[in-house]
Amino acid sequence: AAERKMEPDVIEFQAQYSLQERHAWSLNEQLKERNNTYDDDLWALHEIMRKCNNTAQRCDLLNMNVRWMKEGKFCGPYSPNPLVIKAAKKYNLDPPSACKLADALEQRDDPDTDMARLDGHLARSNKPSSLV
Repeated sequence: AAERKMEPDVIEFQAQYSLQERHAWSLNEQLKERNNTYDDDLWALHEIMRKCNNTAQRCDLLNMNVRWMKEGKFCGPYSPNPLVIKAAKKYNLDPPSACKLADALEQRDDPDTDMARLDGHLARSNKPSSLV
């Protein structure tokens, strides 16, 4: 049987963000599948994780982004949703907030209308990332 081996970058990532081994293995397997974007993917994940100080939220963010990788939707530090990327740039949302917003919108029946409503709230907020 072939022995599974975790990439050194993933071991370092796991230690840096206090992740459980199961999360590291999940990431490791996805990065191997995405070998042509390995470095960019790891950079984007660092951008997302370094802005999050809560270990449980880090695990949720990592799971969400690994799922997007599996689905072929992962596209960097913000979101696979173009409306969320636009809002992130417009309101200077941090990557964790943008990811959480994109994930929440995936669950909605009419994400475009919901995003339009949120846009008004974000425009009036002093701390848009905290609002999300």
